[in-house]
Amino acid sequence: MKKNTVCKLISLLVAMLFAVNILAGCFGGNQSEDEEQTQDEPVLDDAPDTGVVMAQSDGKFTLRYNSDETLNPLKCVNVYNDAVASLIYEGLFRLDEQFRPEPVLCSDYTTENGLKYTFHIIETKMHDGALLTAGDVVYSINQARMSSKYQSRLRNIIYCTTDGEGGIYIELYETDYSLPALLDIPIIRGESAESDNPAGTGPYYFNSISGNPGLSPFKEYRDPECDFIDRIYLDNMTDGNIEESFANYTLDCIWEDTAGESPTNLYSDHEARYYDTTILQYVGFNSSTPVFSDLNMRLAVYYAVNRDKIVNEIFNGDGRAADLILNPAHYLYSDTWEEGYGYSAAKISSYLASSGLDDKNSDGYLEYPVNGQHQFFELRFLVCDDNEKKVEAAESIVENLRSVGLKIVLITLPWREYKEALEAGSFDLYYAEVSLTRNFNFRSLLGKNGILDYGEMGSEECGTLCSTFLNAVTDVEKAAAAQELCTYVVENAVMIPVMYRQYVVYTHRGDISNFSPTVSGVFSDAAGWTINIKEE
Repeated sequence: MKKNTVCKLISLLVAMLFAVNILAGCFGGNQSEDEEQTQDEPVLDDAPDTGVVMAQSDGKFTLRYNSDETLNPLKCVNVYNDAVASLIYEGLFRLDEQFRPEPVLCSDYTTENGLKYTFHIIETKMHDGALLTAGDVVYSINQARMSSKYQSRLRNIIYCTTDGEGGIYIELYETDYSLPALLDIPIIRGESAESDNPAGTGPYYFNSISGNPGLSPFKEYRDPECDFIDRIYLDNMTDGNIEESFANYTLDCIWEDTAGESPTNLYSDHEARYYDTTILQYVGFNSSTPVFSDLNMRLAVYYAVNRDKIVNEIFNGDGRAADLILNPAHYLYSDTWEEGYGYSAAKISSYLASSGLDDKNSDGYLEYPVNGQHQFFELRFLVCDDNEKKVEAAESIVENLRSVGLKIVLITLPWREYKEALEAGSFDLYYAEVSLTRNFNFRSLLGKNGILDYGEMGSEECGTLCSTFLNAVTDVEKAAAAQELCTYVVENAVMIPVMYRQYVVYTHRGDISNFSPTVSGVFSDAAGWTINIKEE
């Protein structure tokens, strides 16, 4: 048995999520930088009795890699190369399992009114042997601001420059005390944006030995407690051979989108570690739909969403039911905020009755009272057909509303047509998905004229509550602001949160201990890892 303790690593899979300015209804094949609470212990999935004799470890630690694409973390859009890059590059900060920012390359920082920040960096070497400088950090952040991968996240920055005293100075358009949560962006050597393998500060660096790509330990890495793996091997693999490669131990980690159309079927013994994301699925209203000008009607829809059923039966438990708009995994969140909210058949009927709905013509559908006359109405519910589970989730909501007498037509559309319909306002309700920024900035969804507020349900009041949450200084103030925002969104039914997505990492049983992936990277806590690799 060979045992190695892996050192600190950072930022796996940042490319997997959508930036907040990307339409939330569908994936559309694009990847984004923006994506937690990890389960306390890994889920131990038993291998079925297939009669297959399982292979033994080949004595190597191997990750998937695409040699045709770049490892430059500011350009990489391939999730597997992003995984590899997370071993090479680090950010000023990383987020823990509850979305709390922790310093990595940042020694300390100060801020003036949440608008002007000065960051100081630790003393550490880069892979080319020279010390990391403030200029390298400024260069990396400014390159990220111009990249499609990080542009949306950093749009609040007016400029980023050195302060002349070895620090980094950042000024913002709008006050934001949560800026550190956005700065887990990988740092590269200055003037190296065009390189496929720029120097970084991480514990490993990319090289090829005898033509075989892999990662070698950076012997001048700053953590003296780090006991490196001698070599991390990289292998080109296709989706078609992932399961077989894992079973025969030529692949040691598998990352998976739990809502994917083709789930991985692992028949080898393994552990599954789930982690939370900022990907929110929700239902939006069209403010121009007459019946939804009635708050009671919107609340009836809110209480018709059976989140537990959607998460457990449709998404197989891979997600977090969201009665409120903030992710329940967030370190500020309290379960007590949820009391009185959530799915309730009794409240559906109560709110519909408060709206005066009645089936006057006995056709099985409720009519809405207008000027003393009950009028028939039909609701159009849009959902993108890019993902079967999202369609099923929308169907379950429609079924609950039909069961109480509302006539709803579910319209499934491909990405382009779905987007056009939203932009044209051709809907009454829609099911959508958005990858929020790491600091949970909801203004694009809830603020007046927000770029994702297709139904124009946002308001200045709600936008102010979003800003108050971002601008709170202490955790006590921030928690109070979060609760006020969550309560406002529910009680005014501005939109309806449904669930937050989770991702999963599979490893062979017992191969890695003390392993808790987060949105800042599957390997972000690797300083405490112990890897047990059986000799070939």
